[in-house]
Amino acid sequence: MADISLSSRNDIKPLPGAMCRRFEAGGTVLAGYPVYLDTSGDVNCADAVTFAHATAIGIVVADNTGGTAFADGDQVDVCVLGPLAGFSGMAEGTLHFTSANPGSIATVSPGSGNYEWILGIAHASTILFINPFSNDLTQQTA
Repeated sequence: MADISLSSRNDIKPLPGAMCRRFEAGGTVLAGYPVYLDTSGDVNCADAVTFAHATAIGIVVADNTGGTAFADGDQVDVCVLGPLAGFSGMAEGTLHFTSANPGSIATVSPGSGNYEWILGIAHASTILFINPFSNDLTQQTA
């Protein structure tokens, strides 16, 4: 499984038309990390290993002052839908997934024993259109 690269965490920014929401971080998260919503309503680093962690709601973006690292209790903006810039080397039109590696985005399904959760589709080599969902409805009851 291959994970995508970021051009720079500072470049992870929503483009016009993107929808972002502000959440409290439940642990350390970085710009570019896919995150899931925990039972406290905080966001934490997503991974495909457990179902609760695989169900990413979006990707953390850099803040307006250039901040890219956020600690437990910090307010973070998460792109939950729409175009997000700052990636590199993506193939246009390909799906991208929550990775088995925490905080990473995979270019292919995370494989056997992991949960498949789609984060979005590449609109260009540097732009990922965020639209999290699962195309496997049997996972919805896991």
